[in-house]
Amino acid sequence: MPRMAVFCKWVWDKPVAPQRVHTDTVVPLYSNDDTMVNRKLAFEYTMQFQEVLDAEKIANALWRLLEKPGWRKLGSRLRLNV
Repeated sequence: MPRMAVFCKWVWDKPVAPQRVHTDTVVPLYSNDDTMVNRKLAFEYTMQFQEVLDAEKIANALWRLLEKPGWRKLGSRLRLNV
C-alpha cells in the first residue's frame, strides 16, 4: 500500500475495537479519563537506584495497590467503545 494511502487510512478510518473475550474484566473509567488532553499524553518515568531492589516486595506492593478501589485501571488495557 502506498504511503499516502496508509496515511489517509490512518487519518480518516474509524478504529475497530477487538472482539471481547469472555475472560475480560470491564473496568469503568471516569469521564475525566477520556479527554483530548489525556489522549495526547504519554508519560515515561525513569529512576536509578544504587542498591538492588527486592522484586517480590515491589510486586506485592503493586498487587495491593491494584486491589484498592479505583486502581484496577492502572494495570489494564484501555479500549475505546466505537
